[in-house]
Amino acid sequence: MKKKLEIRKEYWKEKPVIVLENDVLRVKVRPNPGARLVSVYHKGKAFELAAQPSGRSQGTLQGDSPSFADFDPSGMDDAFPNIDPEQVMAAGRKLQYPDHGEVWSHPFSSRQEDEQVSLVFESGVFAYRYQKDIALEGDSLILHYQISNQGRESLPCIWTFHGLLRYEEDMELFFDTSVRGFVNVFENAALGAVGTRYAVEDDRYSFCRVPAPDTCSMTKYYADGPLQVGHCGVYYPSAGVRATLSYDAKTLPYLGVWITAGGFQGDYNCALEPSNGYYDSISCAKKHNSLYELPPGESLTFTIRLRLDAKA
Repeated sequence: MKKKLEIRKEYWKEKPVIVLENDVLRVKVRPNPGARLVSVYHKGKAFELAAQPSGRSQGTLQGDSPSFADFDPSGMDDAFPNIDPEQVMAAGRKLQYPDHGEVWSHPFSSRQEDEQVSLVFESGVFAYRYQKDIALEGDSLILHYQISNQGRESLPCIWTFHGLLRYEEDMELFFDTSVRGFVNVFENAALGAVGTRYAVEDDRYSFCRVPAPDTCSMTKYYADGPLQVGHCGVYYPSAGVRATLSYDAKTLPYLGVWITAGGFQGDYNCALEPSNGYYDSISCAKKHNSLYELPPGESLTFTIRLRLDAKA
């Protein structure tokens, strides 16, 4: 008999978490701060997908603009309404967009509704309501979002899935066949200058693999141009586990990839980052004619499915 979805409260790393568990998956979400998925665990394979804390000390959340680099990056959260910090003129006033956005560093209220957990944050600075619903369906984690502009003016914003995944040297990245190339957005030895373009199969760099652990590297690139299909993922051959992200590419047409192989504070993780803007900052997205503005009184809604299936 299949196990019915169980939702309960526990402690993880001495912090309160909400656990969702069925026959296949056990997922732990920490509401405060950031509604972060601190564990996405495949029970049959005894496999943890979410990047785990390095164990180094963390900063203290103070003010409206903490630095993401001061904290131990792990797990899966969201970057909204931006990634790169900057000051922006919007609605006739100056707005300070924080490092990695606002939601990661703020507490969410939580409640159980039927067979899902709903988490909510309301921004006093940007005047939006951010709701994130979490559910399990078999071997899939379902994340549904509703971001509502409660202000009187349009809100320039970028939403990005900031899901830090487990790093393994033999892991393989895969993308939808509609992806024809990539563009480098972070200068480094492997990919060269910002703006350098590559074909999917390029002799200069293998986009299906991650840098070796001894490279002490940081890499970030984007699929070159808006996507037609929201489909990508990673395969872990040693564990026999494949993780696949599926989503609506009309809502999230851009896809970034971040990999640190010891280059950022000694961390090892990898992130596939569907986004509605290209790329990372409000000013950059505006420059590339990809800036989304959420009209007053309206909502941005979308769903991401993360399937974690066992392979022979």
